[in-house]
Amino acid sequence: MIDRRTAFLGPLARAVLLAAAALLTAGCSRLDVRIKLNADGSATIIERMTFSRTQLEQEVSLPGGPRLKDFLTKGRALKRAERMGAGCKLVRHQVRKTADAGMEATAVYTIPDINDLRYLPPFFAAPAQPASALRIEVGPSYAPRHASPDRPGHMYVQFSMQQAGKKPGAAAPARAAVKATPAELQALRELAPVAKDLLKDSRIRITFEAYDTFWYGSYQYFYKLTVPGTQSPTNKYYLINCSGADLDALGKNILDNQEVMLELLRGDYAGGSIERHAGWGRGRGNPRAPTFYAPDLTWRTCRLRFAPSDYHRKKYFDGKLVSQGGNVKDQD
Repeated sequence: MIDRRTAFLGPLARAVLLAAAALLTAGCSRLDVRIKLNADGSATIIERMTFSRTQLEQEVSLPGGPRLKDFLTKGRALKRAERMGAGCKLVRHQVRKTADAGMEATAVYTIPDINDLRYLPPFFAAPAQPASALRIEVGPSYAPRHASPDRPGHMYVQFSMQQAGKKPGAAAPARAAVKATPAELQALRELAPVAKDLLKDSRIRITFEAYDTFWYGSYQYFYKLTVPGTQSPTNKYYLINCSGADLDALGKNILDNQEVMLELLRGDYAGGSIERHAGWGRGRGNPRAPTFYAPDLTWRTCRLRFAPSDYHRKKYFDGKLVSQGGNVKDQD
């Protein structure tokens, strides 16, 4: 349905409004994802996606494209599971109404080996910008490693993004340019207040959780990761934790930045303004906000370590030298 506040827009603006629906369709009020590493090396992914009543009432769909409710269906969750790695299964799915008459879907996935996981965030993807998958690499540390907290006998985890479906070693496809005429740009500027209103209460949070406390830093200078604002050690790490109320690189509300909003409405999630003002660890970017699309981006080039479980100790360290964290005496 077309929002009444856009009724004054002409045919060109209506066409642009439909083109911008990719953003509004993906702009869920809440996306809360927990990726849990289990002690046996498997992973459990708990995904909660919520759309507000306002969004459900005011959405605009592309011709033949998905509506907001389509993002919450079990069928869509099953198809995503097929693309998220070997052995990934949807084990639970539930849809319910929220207190404000919105809708919320909770999906729980499992995968036997977290190293096979290619998590596909269900937001901010456009045909001109192939979907990116989050990869989580977990492995043993046998020696100190420069500029990382690696320690023999411990496990490491590292996060990276890769284009979904891309074969190892294959060149990344060229990203199609996102262009608009001056008239279309003006129409998008008129639409920005509507989009801002729809996105103001949005929050995106993706959390990685292990079975033991995280350490970070560089060799010889590493520290326990703590709950933000406290000194309490934690086994949770926020890959993304941002909302419509977050500030951009200039200290403004990110949705008040006209150039950022313009790129969002155009579907140009790799636009220069987004990278400058909302980029993850790029330039003057705000580390609380994500870069929506960035080929081969590594999350802060982050590498954390944690103690091994009995399963990981037996799998990786039994039979290794003591100097590598194992139980075999080093040779003199």
